[in-house]
Amino acid sequence: MSLLDAVLPSEPTKKMTMDNPVDTLFDKTASQLVGKPINRVDGSLKVSGQATYSAEFYIEGQVYGVLVGATIAKGKVKHIDSRAVEALPGIIKVITDPKHFLRNAQQGGEKKAPTQGVAEIFYHGQPIAAVIAETFEAATEGAKALKVTYKDETEDAVIDFGSALGNAHPVDEKKGSDKNHKQGNPEQGLKESEVSFDQIYHTPSQSNSPMEPHATLAYWEDEKLIMYTSNQMLSSCKQQVADALNLDPDNVQLIARYVGGGFGSKLGIAPESIAAAISAKELKRPVLIVMTRPQVMETTIRRSNTRQRIGIGCNKEGIINTFIHNTTTSNLPGESFFEPTALSTHYLYRGENRQVDYQMVDVNKILSGSMRAPGEAVGLIAVECAMDELAIQLDMDPIELRRRNEPKQDPTQEIPFSTRQLIACMEKGAEHFGWEKRNKMPAKRLEGDWWMGIGMAAAARGNQLKLSEARATLQIDGSKTLGVKAIIETDMTDIGTGSYTVFSQIAADLLGLPVDHVEMKLGDTSLPPAVGSGGSMGAASSGSSIYLACQQLREMLANKVGLYSDIIQLNKGKISKIGEHEETVTETIIESGKDVATELVEKLAQRTSVSLPESIWNACQRNRQLNKADMILVVIKVIL
Repeated sequence: MSLLDAVLPSEPTKKMTMDNPVDTLFDKTASQLVGKPINRVDGSLKVSGQATYSAEFYIEGQVYGVLVGATIAKGKVKHIDSRAVEALPGIIKVITDPKHFLRNAQQGGEKKAPTQGVAEIFYHGQPIAAVIAETFEAATEGAKALKVTYKDETEDAVIDFGSALGNAHPVDEKKGSDKNHKQGNPEQGLKESEVSFDQIYHTPSQSNSPMEPHATLAYWEDEKLIMYTSNQMLSSCKQQVADALNLDPDNVQLIARYVGGGFGSKLGIAPESIAAAISAKELKRPVLIVMTRPQVMETTIRRSNTRQRIGIGCNKEGIINTFIHNTTTSNLPGESFFEPTALSTHYLYRGENRQVDYQMVDVNKILSGSMRAPGEAVGLIAVECAMDELAIQLDMDPIELRRRNEPKQDPTQEIPFSTRQLIACMEKGAEHFGWEKRNKMPAKRLEGDWWMGIGMAAAARGNQLKLSEARATLQIDGSKTLGVKAIIETDMTDIGTGSYTVFSQIAADLLGLPVDHVEMKLGDTSLPPAVGSGGSMGAASSGSSIYLACQQLREMLANKVGLYSDIIQLNKGKISKIGEHEETVTETIIESGKDVATELVEKLAQRTSVSLPESIWNACQRNRQLNKADMILVVIKVIL
């Protein structure tokens, strides 16, 4: 963009890296909407059946597909007999593509396609074909009737996690969300501690079951692929689709206006998406494939089972000097994701001797991946059980044990916490639950058929922010009471967590409009890319981008009325002045630069008989972002 363009009306742009505390406008708005309980803006659509999910769209000429999964756990596909099935009423074709069909789903945030190729079977339920028919019922019957011949190697499959622990191997730390760590001498520290605790904990594998099954409606417009699909992270999923089908990402559009839950299973694309795209391309008709409920649980992702060793060494007063958290997880052969159980262990409690170690076992089961607080959900079970058992061993109040081991700074990175309120939370909870009056012994209080007890555990979750973009526009709209509305656009998704409502509150607050004067457009990759829904970072990341876009609009409005943006109040469609602006040193320098620029313009006009258009000069005068040198260059550029 040229300097001249910079002072003329253009699309607003604003960027921020949140690596330092920032002042917030939310404390200064008239409406104070953020944080208030309001009716969900999409609530009436959902309860009346008007919120359209991926499987509910219809494109003219649409047909239906059903995936066919392998019935063995390991082996190879020798032959798929499609002739008998294709002779059934309503059946269009059995689609197979051993090279491009997805073996398994993809992890969240990845830009590459997941593992492709289905001629070799790695787990029971692995999709190997799709039966396409005029109706869903016909496709279902065709899928059931399809005969597949295998080279069955199930007897060589690794199914039992426990019996395979001896074959555990190191994880690929570069591709994981946590890393192995060792400081001090943890094994020696555990051995030499006055009090030591060393225990093994096991957690089982878990399957997800979101309310909305995984679904994709795919169709082509010339070389462009359009997919109504149930995904949590559209921006990265778009890249995955493009990579899987060797397409230019600009020729891929994903739409997911409403997503009925995901629990992590929809962070990346799943096998139905590419099967639908390939089928639509071959048949030249829109194809909808919806996974059955069993397929969701055997063809998407699971949470890995874990074996966790927790070793804690402390003195008789309970002061921890050693903390060991070693974990073995499982996944498909060739996959790098491992359950990051020790994410919170790194910083939760003190201890100068520390160890986190991960290993993995290859198994012939559905892909393991990020599912509902990956890492902490099962890792903290082991850590907090161990702390509870240590408290019993020490005959110490569990809260007191944690209080004595509250670190003054991150014990792994040795950096200060930006904020930490764990002890305050525990003390507040203890006060409300009547902790001091509890019976410390279990099974001492019977209410009806239930033994009642009071216990406690700490919980921690990482806080992340990822790159997100949004666009905000103010538009005249006679149908609105105030005659104006704000349009907010981003490909962020709403998986039932309230994105539409939270983001509407942010925009309404900053722009001084009622919530019903905000039109929120989400879930379409033709819009600015966002991080998506996952990792407990969607609202913070996308919300921040919407905040910035609305802040830019505030600055533009302030500029239009000749005010500084920090002294305007937007409320019910009106702009008013509040307070007085205090000039910064930078602004003072810029103001002095205007005098120099004015003098330069006058001299150039005298010598060249060329004057600067009044509109350009006024724009220069209003734009307080231009420094002295910029203004001079703009003037020269216009005259020359």
